[in-house]
Amino acid sequence: MTSYAFGPFILDDTMRTLYRDGLPVTLTVKVYDLIACLVRAQGKVVSKTSLVDQVWQHSSINDTTIAQHVYLARKALADLRGPHQFIRTVHSIGYRIAAEVTAVNDSFAFPQQSSGQFIALELLSGAYYFRRAGTPAALASCVELCEKAEAFDAALAQAPAAAAMTRIFQALYGYEPAQDAYAAARALAHRALKIDTGAPLAHTALAAVHLFADRDAQRALEHLSRAANQRAGIREVCILQVSSLIAQGRMEAAKHAAQEAARWMPESSIIPIYHAFALYHANELEAAASKLNLLLQLHPNIAFACLLLGFVELSRENYVRARDLFEKILDFDSAQPAAYAKYHAFAQAGLAHVHARTLGIDSHKDLTKLSTPVPMHYARAIALAGMSDWAAAAAEIRSSIAAAEPWAVFARTDPVFRSLPEAA
Repeated sequence: MTSYAFGPFILDDTMRTLYRDGLPVTLTVKVYDLIACLVRAQGKVVSKTSLVDQVWQHSSINDTTIAQHVYLARKALADLRGPHQFIRTVHSIGYRIAAEVTAVNDSFAFPQQSSGQFIALELLSGAYYFRRAGTPAALASCVELCEKAEAFDAALAQAPAAAAMTRIFQALYGYEPAQDAYAAARALAHRALKIDTGAPLAHTALAAVHLFADRDAQRALEHLSRAANQRAGIREVCILQVSSLIAQGRMEAAKHAAQEAARWMPESSIIPIYHAFALYHANELEAAASKLNLLLQLHPNIAFACLLLGFVELSRENYVRARDLFEKILDFDSAQPAAYAKYHAFAQAGLAHVHARTLGIDSHKDLTKLSTPVPMHYARAIALAGMSDWAAAAAEIRSSIAAAEPWAVFARTDPVFRSLPEAA
């Protein structure tokens, strides 16, 4: 069989595998078949009827199913943001590949690689799956594999860039002291950019460092713009863009960015949460509650959505509903307890706030017993706000900022602290 090269991709029809920059892309059978069908046409329009015949073997398939698989194909090609670089819609007819496609013999499908380059790419492929697992051990293994990949091929920018992004996740999940993780991510990202100035993961990692460690949302947005131009890691780019705009107090822009992201990624469950996050910080609490309630009807066990709705209801002084949501998080039976430690800490802080408001009980001291790998100053500030101990809450927020805790960058617009004196 023939293989095809287009953009940074090679489609190997013999192995039924799509490669990007030498790394295999994970695809379902039908998504591979759809991409292969379009690529084989080499720029010619493929009608919907022809797609059904070739991909679904004449099965009864409606336009919605086709559109869903086209979305997944664009996602695999990092082509969600229009104008689409690879898969173009030809309205009322079908689809075509917009990029130039070159048919190549199998023996020439891939550039010649040294054994070191081949091993490095294999190690990076394994690192990707560890990063997706998200546990402390998996992320540590991901960093280790990236380091080994860089040792085999020092010219591979993806290795330090992927390690930098993994260090960001370690900070955001609360697995490592944030300042240490951000410092490591900064060094790794700069190393990647010395090899490839356009490395999208490196720009994304630097955006997170500038936002959460440096509290410089504008520089974060500049790096996100460069990452978005590469059409890679689009979900993380969108999340950080919304977060940066919230940190700047640009709520309308943040809401608009979240709406645009939802249009590019209609099947994503995380993007609506960040839209609600923007509504929450804009103090549009009813709208935030409505969006989160709808999402939780479809996905009842998303911890972040449940936690955020708890704080929305707390800010609305709907304490019974807030209490139920925080208790639900504490009852989550997770196979990854470390991944939920931070959510548990915030849920306990929310409950302490509720108890202070409804029962006059000062339970914030219990938060010193939290089983989290790193301090949770922001959580303690939430509990102290329940007691209206604004001086102590402000001190914890300052400690949270010094520790580069992720939520600290949003403290200025957090409705939980709306009664915090400006001087604090």
